[in-house]
Amino acid sequence: MFNLSPIPGDKVLAMSTPKKNFILSIKKWIFPLPILSLLFGSIYTNAGKLEPTSGECLFFRNGQLEKRQSCTYSGYSWAGGGFTELKWKDGVSTVIHFGIRGRGERPCPEVGVDGVCGEWHYRDATTFAPLPNAEPRQTQRNGIPTLQCVDVNNNSVCWRAVRDRIFQSMTQDIKNQLPRGMVMRLPASLEWMGSNGKIPIYPEILPQRSDGLVIVLNTQSNCQARLCQLGAISTFRNYLVQSQNIINRSGDPQYRETTPISLPQGIQGIYLKSWTGGASSVPGAAVLWEQDSQGFMISLPFSPVWTEEQNKQRIIDLAISMVNEPPI
Repeated sequence: MFNLSPIPGDKVLAMSTPKKNFILSIKKWIFPLPILSLLFGSIYTNAGKLEPTSGECLFFRNGQLEKRQSCTYSGYSWAGGGFTELKWKDGVSTVIHFGIRGRGERPCPEVGVDGVCGEWHYRDATTFAPLPNAEPRQTQRNGIPTLQCVDVNNNSVCWRAVRDRIFQSMTQDIKNQLPRGMVMRLPASLEWMGSNGKIPIYPEILPQRSDGLVIVLNTQSNCQARLCQLGAISTFRNYLVQSQNIINRSGDPQYRETTPISLPQGIQGIYLKSWTGGASSVPGAAVLWEQDSQGFMISLPFSPVWTEEQNKQRIIDLAISMVNEPPI
């Protein structure tokens, strides 16, 4: 059996063999990095170095998220192989080797985690749902970010960059402008595809309100017109009243559709599709729900490169991510 979770009192990787049981530490390597670079200096001379990058590491046991921490990841790659080291916030170090090792051997067909062979897999970065092997490339082309993972038996180790950079610089401003006693929730990642590819997003906090906070998603910096306003993420008080007001003001009633949906943590939400019916307008989608005794909403127009069902699922996936992400 393969057990990647830390053992209480001693953060280690445990596994058993027919001959004996042994504990393989994932806090230290057999060869520290300086020694490795001396032994295999000729290989590292032509290596590609991955500088330490702030990120988030996740561990799934039997498909269920068990551990989620901030981390840094770094590594080297060379012709035919390389390694990545994940340094978790709690001090655990996970080493992932892939392809050909330093002396030309290939102990694992694809990849190994702390010496145990596994396979590359991917998950949707928003919902964490596993993606079939044939999907990741098409998913990335559609602008949907993915998590890179290594699966060993029924367990997975995954990593990604920290929360979407478009929100990083404004986290403190969000805290400062939130009404007292309220929190904000943002998706782990956010991308939108136009006819010619990925559209840049520039979030902007609207002037402070006593009953909530609105972040407008613009397609240009310093947007001064509605033409460059793509969508919005908001939180508000008095969910029952405000959510109904939002629905009533959305598009033309004859083109408006609302559907009850289920979100994580037992939360019930509303999927809203709206359209004015104008020839120059496009349908929009939104999800509304109550959490933390507040209302939340995310809204975006339909992407022209996705089907109606894909647009619906994408906005729901973003809402799921907001539900699951730690609040600000």
